[in-house]
Amino acid sequence: FFKTLSSLPLKGVGINEWIKNKNSHIFISYLDKMANIDSYNFLESPYWGSLPKILERDSKRSNWIHIFVKDNYLKNPKEASIHLKNMNKFGSQFQSHAALYSFMNFRVLYRVFNDLFKLFLNSFKIQFENNLPELCGFQLWDIYEKDILSSAYGQTCADNLLNLNLFEEAFQYLNNPRNCSYLLENQGWELSMLSSWRRYTKSQAIGFCHATVRFWDLRYFSNKDQYLDNSDLSKPRPDILAVNSSDAYSLFKKEKYP
Repeated sequence: FFKTLSSLPLKGVGINEWIKNKNSHIFISYLDKMANIDSYNFLESPYWGSLPKILERDSKRSNWIHIFVKDNYLKNPKEASIHLKNMNKFGSQFQSHAALYSFMNFRVLYRVFNDLFKLFLNSFKIQFENNLPELCGFQLWDIYEKDILSSAYGQTCADNLLNLNLFEEAFQYLNNPRNCSYLLENQGWELSMLSSWRRYTKSQAIGFCHATVRFWDLRYFSNKDQYLDNSDLSKPRPDILAVNSSDAYSLFKKEKYP
């Protein structure tokens, strides 16, 4: 609730530009580390390098959803709002920029509370404690109880539902998008975004591993059986996985990533 209130300055920022910019490439990125980026001309990105400049050079349209992350340059949502407005007003005619919280409205909040209430009621049907195994004499429930309940109907669940409904609100306005590229770190918002993307479009989703991939980092790898699961309840994953080095490519191949 506090996060929603504090993000109100971002509400509505860039939505008109988002709707008008049709037949475009969609990018989901973070809004931070912008101190050395020209707010009037978004041609360089701390995450995407010179890609915005290349798209501009080739007259390729792009729509950007920025997830605001507070830092020493953009200290609060109000400053982030001003930054995005400047990019839309003075920047490239081929770009549009909005924050994820730009799409906040009463319809989104209603859906979040409705979904959360349904999950809370259905959680009583699940015997969480009985479904966790005992490991070397330790009851895993005693260790993971707080995390599991938060994910089932608590704060983590509410955050994920908010992201899901915000992305659904944003993607319903899309008109023939070419593809969607996003920063792949296997954060909770990525699964919400992929689920929403599948619902509203048939275009490809491209996950970009922008950072070094470490063999022990379980955020990037799943059980191999999950890669074979094509059911409706399978874990969402991108159509294309993009990496930034040959070492990362070899590591994913070794782990049998499809």
